[in-house]
Amino acid sequence: QRNIEPRSANAFDERFDSWGIFDLIEAGITPEQANRYRFNGTRDIVALRDYKITSDVANSYDPRFTANGIIDLVKNGVPPEVANSYKGKFYGWALSILFKAGIKPEQANPYLELNERYDTKIDAEDIIRFISEDISPETIERLAKEEGLKKAITEWIPRR
Repeated sequence: QRNIEPRSANAFDERFDSWGIFDLIEAGITPEQANRYRFNGTRDIVALRDYKITSDVANSYDPRFTANGIIDLVKNGVPPEVANSYKGKFYGWALSILFKAGIKPEQANPYLELNERYDTKIDAEDIIRFISEDISPETIERLAKEEGLKKAITEWIPRR
């Protein structure tokens, strides 16, 4: 059982509780390091550090990305400026799939906007398929207006 010096504990931001401070100290993370991350969860900070993702890099990703999402993006070589350019509610693993398939944000975003407009879920695999089969966002939207987006994706544009 280790004792934590009050001065050391007090150097951590108020967002960290006593258990979190203990975990950070046990993981060898200094208050200066922990305080620079935007994440409140100590497990997030430890995971990012374990993957050698600095606070500067982690914090440069859009706040919609979780620590695990950022880890996925970094592992797959997706830079913050590219990840942040994808619209919608796509997260780390899905953006990594698009990025690895060579689908740029400007190609994917029109499809991603349909998700919000029609409250549905066009996923990364759908976007890759649509682009590879030359099915435009306009075609998807026209079918969505006629048949509903979910039906348009599942019935009118069958998966191969």
